[in-house]
Amino acid sequence: MKIQNSGKLYGKLSVSAYDVTTGKRVYHVQKRNQITNHGRIVVLDLLAQLPSGTSPQANPEWNQIWSLSVGSSAIPAAAAQTVLFDPATTVRLAVPGERAKVDSNFEIQIIAEVPAGTETGTVFAEAGLFTRGEADGLTPLSIYTTWETIPNRRMYARQTYPEFTKGATMRVVYEWTLGMTVSA
Repeated sequence: MKIQNSGKLYGKLSVSAYDVTTGKRVYHVQKRNQITNHGRIVVLDLLAQLPSGTSPQANPEWNQIWSLSVGSSAIPAAAAQTVLFDPATTVRLAVPGERAKVDSNFEIQIIAEVPAGTETGTVFAEAGLFTRGEADGLTPLSIYTTWETIPNRRMYARQTYPEFTKGATMRVVYEWTLGMTVSA
């Protein structure tokens, strides 16, 4: 008898915007996301941690899901993508508070926020999850010109959603769930 195993990486993204003056939700969308080819390689690197392997294999902390970037491009998500097309802002995740592993669900749950009073007037239409790379991003601009120039920082997942313009009193909350299903 032949046993066939299959596993699938998945992600679900929820984007909600709230007006902080009224407390009301003014925008909401939920979508499945695209795990990128780099995201799949991140998982393989974590499973194949070799001191003599690739730099990310020898430094597994570089493969941690570390930040969420938001941009304005509506180009649909695809597995081969490695960057956001038009990045506007990046939120470094507070670990473990904004990135939690939930063993019972075989998931990682991520919550990140772009607060009111920031990125006012910016069009939001894409989001991506990125690994740490060689820098923790606490002060990326002091060492690197942008988050995007951090060596070995890789996009794990990306998704687009119907665009909206962020208002001054709007806070935007990203809830991203990553997981793996396995069936035998």
